[in-house]
Amino acid sequence: MKSFYLSSASAQSILLTAMFFSLVLSLFLLLASFGRQHGKWKGYLHFFVFLFLFILLSVLSEAFSKMGKGLEYKPWLPLPVWLLWSILFAADCLTIWELAELQRMGKQTLSSDSIKQALDMLPDGICYFAPSGSVKLCNRQMDSLFRTISRSDLQTLAELQAALSNCDAGSSVTQVSRERQTYLFPDGKVWRYRQNEVKASDGVLYTEAVFSDVTELYHKNLELKAQIRQLKSISSELKWLSDNALALTREKEVLSAKTKLHDDMGAGLIAIRHILNQNGTEKTENAMNLFRQAVSTIKYDNACP
Repeated sequence: MKSFYLSSASAQSILLTAMFFSLVLSLFLLLASFGRQHGKWKGYLHFFVFLFLFILLSVLSEAFSKMGKGLEYKPWLPLPVWLLWSILFAADCLTIWELAELQRMGKQTLSSDSIKQALDMLPDGICYFAPSGSVKLCNRQMDSLFRTISRSDLQTLAELQAALSNCDAGSSVTQVSRERQTYLFPDGKVWRYRQNEVKASDGVLYTEAVFSDVTELYHKNLELKAQIRQLKSISSELKWLSDNALALTREKEVLSAKTKLHDDMGAGLIAIRHILNQNGTEKTENAMNLFRQAVSTIKYDNACP
């Protein structure tokens, strides 16, 4: 097959144009991969591809220019055209592959936009304030909660603290617990606020403000308090029954003893009356003796303490 120098002018122009675009693509890859953490051999390979294409394009372009003007030239690279096209194809495939890998790595690399998107997806309201008190980073949930409280945009930490202090008077948000900093919002959700300091890698202290959804925990706590009150009422009733059980038992024993004494005395009186109705001293004395025995028996058997 003919070399580049023996091919037609149109074939030479097409090859040089393709080589120029390959050189630009290789340069873009070299700049895009600059400063990224990857193997040194890849960096050397990108530089070698760019340098090789630059030298190849320079030599062939110079020869093409002299041939067009009819000047004498030196065939420094008497390579077949098919080999030059194969080199360009291999270089382009390598460049496109590396660009796709760099794009994939870029998606996996953390950036300010990716951090903001991840923060917006969180269910909690989160905001970071700079040492000056201004907002450094705030997600959508925090912005929505603050708008419900103060009906304005969150700008500083002082605004957030003032809005929480006056939430009962200035908004429809109710403070449920001052100690736990729990707030009831109009939609029925309960949020707990906490604030702490976070130290960055450069040593700067940022203030972290977080609203956590504790609606389910709040309702469970209310149910628990109701059950505790019910258990206290049942415990009071059981204590009253326990304290009065002994007194009730004693009263029952006394009543039983009095009933038995009353029945025995009634039976004795009936017997005496029956005997007294009969004439005779002997019978009267016998009746008195029987009465004395009955009384002594009653005293012995039914004496109450």
